[in-house]
Amino acid sequence: MNSGSSDKYPFSIDLVSKASFIIIVSTGLLELFFTEKVLLSSGYIIGVLLALLSRERSNVIIAVILALIFVGISFARVDDEMFKTVLITRAYALVGLSVSGYFILRFLRRETKTRNQQLLMSGIFSHGTQGIVLARLTGEIVMVNPFAEKMFGYEKDALLGTGIDRLIRPSTEDELQLQDRTTNSYRKESLGSDHNERKFPIEISVNQYDSAGQVYTITFVTDITIHKKNEEILLAQKKELEVVNQQLEAFSYSVSHDLRSPLRAVDGYARMLEEDFGAVLDVEGNRLLTNVQKSAQRMGSLIDDLLTFSRLGRKELKKAVVDMNKLANAALAEINLSFQNNATVTIHPLPQVMADASLLGHVVINLLSNAIKYSAKSASPQVDVSATTEDDSITVCIRDNGVGFDMNYVHKLFNVFQRLHLESEFEGTGVGLAIAQRIVQKHGGSIWATATEGAGASFYFRLPIEKF
Repeated sequence: MNSGSSDKYPFSIDLVSKASFIIIVSTGLLELFFTEKVLLSSGYIIGVLLALLSRERSNVIIAVILALIFVGISFARVDDEMFKTVLITRAYALVGLSVSGYFILRFLRRETKTRNQQLLMSGIFSHGTQGIVLARLTGEIVMVNPFAEKMFGYEKDALLGTGIDRLIRPSTEDELQLQDRTTNSYRKESLGSDHNERKFPIEISVNQYDSAGQVYTITFVTDITIHKKNEEILLAQKKELEVVNQQLEAFSYSVSHDLRSPLRAVDGYARMLEEDFGAVLDVEGNRLLTNVQKSAQRMGSLIDDLLTFSRLGRKELKKAVVDMNKLANAALAEINLSFQNNATVTIHPLPQVMADASLLGHVVINLLSNAIKYSAKSASPQVDVSATTEDDSITVCIRDNGVGFDMNYVHKLFNVFQRLHLESEFEGTGVGLAIAQRIVQKHGGSIWATATEGAGASFYFRLPIEKF
């Protein structure tokens, strides 16, 4: 991997080239006067081999051409009596030149390939946006790029010849060991060590590189300090969020549970007042008493829904194969028992899914009852339940031809206690869709809705496909 031939040979390349040309020319001139000397022809071969030491293609080609020219001249100057003798004496020179030429060409091709590889490597090293370290299989550093010098804080000369372990340290006792330096390629996280012995997280990608039979390892190094800090921040934020959520769920459960008792008392005392003093009170008094009871009952319904919502955060999924057709029909039967249903409900064939049947039943009941409720004022209420299957998910759609809603407020739809219609128009607590969203999200899915005001709404929920 040396940058030039002068590092390997102690004498000048120009001197070697000149010496090879002088030997070839001298051999040719001597053969003109001493044609019968057989050993003189060996000078051509010596000259060509000497030119080979220059490692310059042009010098070798010139040497071979000069040798062939002088051999040709020697044939032209020979008379008939000596032709046979000269032919024999020159034949071995031509054979020698041919054999030498063959090996010389192979050598030059290999040298050209190596030089091109070196140029390519130099280009990569000069313009890389990662730290790059070239080392022998023994771990001895041969080359580093400027980015690596800056990353580790070393000058190039201070690293060449030292071990790569100086820069890349195992983060555990037996983790790295440079992968025994026998694997062709690998990628992993480790620790870097700069000139101040400061350790910092890095990601390394190691590949083997063959240059003219010599195998090296190229290590691409990326400083991931910022990435690791961001991961730590996100992990800390996640833990804080989990704690806050747990506290909120515990608070919601506690408040909801503690509110039940006084609400029952309010409702109970209101009933007692109505039974004992209803005849004494005037119309306005009875109206106010009725409102107290209704408000207490509504508050009880809100608390029940809030308890359900808070419990969902702690409840573990019990997944099994769920037949969506049976689930939808069971939900419809339960809804029909709750209130009068004049809608025409069409349930198309639905697929099986892997889910918690109890929780998924809540989703279908909420969406189906909403569709029936909000389409009840239509001349001919229609509710349609269908599903589509994709490669990795199943999407269920519940569509109605009811009052719909303004899409400008769709972002409020799945929030707790958020309603897009007045309670006087449609009853409800405003928690059902929030419960449905939480259940779907616990299954790794998503839920959304589209609508046109006065022309109905479509609610969708998507669940990932899991193997049964």
